[in-house]
Amino acid sequence: MTTKYGRIEIANTESFSCHLSGFGISPYLQEKLLYLAQEGTYLEASQTGESLLNLKISPVQIYRLANHYGQYIEAPLNDTLIDKEPPVKQQKIAA
Repeated sequence: MTTKYGRIEIANTESFSCHLSGFGISPYLQEKLLYLAQEGTYLEASQTGESLLNLKISPVQIYRLANHYGQYIEAPLNDTLIDKEPPVKQQKIAA
């Protein structure tokens, strides 16, 4: 693993090596990469990340990260929209 202090090694038996979201990227770096991803293309985000953080990050990895969290955010929104039926308009009948 590469940190801002340099390369470190973490044993696979340590809890820090478990990746809950499936990505071997720290939550802090995920947040920064997602911010860069929304500002332009994934290639631009990769280049900016490499320039600012001195880390080589693939545009595909940024895409997967953005897609993962996009689906995570989108799912409850879709459920809410699908569950609600549109209101029924009642027409007045002239007598």
